[in-house]
Amino acid sequence: AYLRLMSIAKDNGQFISFDPNYREDLWKGRVSEFVSIAKKAIAVSDFVKVSDEELEIISGVKDHEKGVAILHEIGAKMVAVTLGKSGTLLSNGKDHEIIPSIPVTSIDSTGAGDAFVGAALYQLANSDHIQSVDADFAKLREIVSFANKVGAL
Repeated sequence: AYLRLMSIAKDNGQFISFDPNYREDLWKGRVSEFVSIAKKAIAVSDFVKVSDEELEIISGVKDHEKGVAILHEIGAKMVAVTLGKSGTLLSNGKDHEIIPSIPVTSIDSTGAGDAFVGAALYQLANSDHIQSVDADFAKLREIVSFANKVGAL
């Protein structure tokens, strides 16, 4: 149902974001199914947020830059790989950079990724040209820097 809705939205010119939100307990014994579904969603997505673990599972490679290149080959316009305290690897397929996080004393990181995505989507939704924001790497850097701060808090 999600993939069908994403396809319809894409056909109607809507901005699509995707966060696979992999949970080992939910996909136990079905990792290949998770990868297949994630790749179908990535193929129609403008903005993809993955953790470093999800990037490795979906791309099949450990190297972050190679993994991000694979997500772009699948169809993602923009990719954000959250790296915890190391920041976020941001890529638009042409430029890439690690956007630093802010130092915090982590008590419980539950919800940090969701806060990051919510903040990034809030910033993207307020962009003047959301459909072409991938071409403005400076703007993407600002968006992810803000999202890193929200995720850290």
